[in-house]
Amino acid sequence: MNDIALQEAETPVVDLEALKRRCLGNTDLVARVLKKFAIQLDNDLAELAKALSGSDAESFALVAHRIKGMSANIEARDLSRHAAAAEQCALDREVSELPFCLERMRQERTRIAKSLQRVNIHS
Repeated sequence: MNDIALQEAETPVVDLEALKRRCLGNTDLVARVLKKFAIQLDNDLAELAKALSGSDAESFALVAHRIKGMSANIEARDLSRHAAAAEQCALDREVSELPFCLERMRQERTRIAKSLQRVNIHS
């Protein structure tokens, strides 16, 4: 399978068309929203790591909840789904699962950055 077919087979990391509709077609606004999202996501991932190192499931759940909402708002559905699962693990006190949850969200952050670079929107 060539690269183009592979990219088409992948789930969109960020549904840019849906996000553009949310931003009433304003591509400058889309770029600003994505930039703020990337900064906040990086801060939140650092907070999750801190909560994990302190075995603070409550803080982990709160931050995962925030990531879930903001990623849904920018149409990053896979990240939102991973954050929802992480939030639930933290609420259920499944602390042994939290490192895996954090790693999945970090991987998704990398996928988002790569995807947005391909369409010339940097995060």
